[in-house]
Amino acid sequence: MIPIVDTHTHFWNPERLHYPWLGNVPSLQKTFGVEDYQRATSAIPIEKMVFVECNCLPEQARAEVSWAKELARIDPRLKGMVAYAHLTDTEEIDAVLDEYAADPFIRGIRHNIQWNPKGFALQPAFIEGIHKVSRKGFHFELCITCDQLEEVLELVRQCEDVSLVLDHCGKPAIKRGEIEPWKSHIQRLARFSNVHCKISGLLTESDVKTCSNDQLKIYASHIADCFGTHRIMFGSDWPVLELAGKYQDWYDFTLHLTEGWGENEKRSFYHENAVCFYRLSNPPGIPSCLTSPTKPRS
Repeated sequence: MIPIVDTHTHFWNPERLHYPWLGNVPSLQKTFGVEDYQRATSAIPIEKMVFVECNCLPEQARAEVSWAKELARIDPRLKGMVAYAHLTDTEEIDAVLDEYAADPFIRGIRHNIQWNPKGFALQPAFIEGIHKVSRKGFHFELCITCDQLEEVLELVRQCEDVSLVLDHCGKPAIKRGEIEPWKSHIQRLARFSNVHCKISGLLTESDVKTCSNDQLKIYASHIADCFGTHRIMFGSDWPVLELAGKYQDWYDFTLHLTEGWGENEKRSFYHENAVCFYRLSNPPGIPSCLTSPTKPRS
């Protein structure tokens, strides 16, 4: 079995930090720690994990970093974190990024675009914030919904020198059975060689009662075909994943997705790309493999 780097795990404790969005999903409004993750993945060869910030209150972002480090001491497979930074807080962002740059546990930065109004991602302060993130040696994670892809294409055009990763395949509208314009937008986005993509989150975007693995594969295969197997990574989005199924369900789907791939392609997707992108075996700094041009699968 190929060892897996899970590039998108969440851990939270509502008794310790406040996550306003959990009020809309009561089934997730409880603590999810590494022991819970261990139980969920007991039959799956997880070698390394990356903690992705969980949208706690912005003023608690530093406390979330401390929480993540505590979890890493419990389970050393947790190798790093994508931390929250309020990019449009022009008074604080420089100091925050300076602090993060001194912390080797932090490997990337995220400030969600989803849930924000149209035009949010094209604010000059937001775009400049992404460039500041890059100058500090970090990549930036794009968490969006499919209706924001047009705006994000323009954002990426203005950030071609920044290492970026698209979370959750851009959250296609699978429940509505829509493939366009998501499909065309992804094709355009993948032409930017500085953009990578996590194949994650698709179960949650689907209606699991009616959506088969073959239907889901249409979306995931399009990502792989556009980005190529050297710019995609495995991610679980656990425990949000549990809104739609078990971790094993998602892992089984990715086995279905990759069953016709070569061994090197599979290893790139499950392991090698993430080790490079998150610098899990290298010192901090953006490695050259993140901006090297790559060929699509088809």
